[in-house]
Amino acid sequence: MHLFITGRHLFITGRVLDSGWPFYPFIISAAGQLLWQILTVDLSDPSDCNKKYESNKWFGALYLSGFIKRWKVWDIGAGRVTGQMEEKKRGFEMGYEL
Repeated sequence: MHLFITGRHLFITGRVLDSGWPFYPFIISAAGQLLWQILTVDLSDPSDCNKKYESNKWFGALYLSGFIKRWKVWDIGAGRVTGQMEEKKRGFEMGYEL
């Protein structure tokens, strides 16, 4: 249940930020890493629990990579998105929202 809720919130974050396709492969990989942790953890072995806990750095790295890739490819490389952002900025300056 926790994995489903986390995954849903990750995808909602991508939608709210209009992340486009570069964001989602990294988020899917991050969700896969969480699934791996849940399926393979041995709760009776403290050292295994610690290894799974320490592997959270990979979740963070994948999540951050998704945002960096989204920023580099989608915002900078795609004139369409940059153009939309400029239109919204002009609309805001004129007193209405597009």
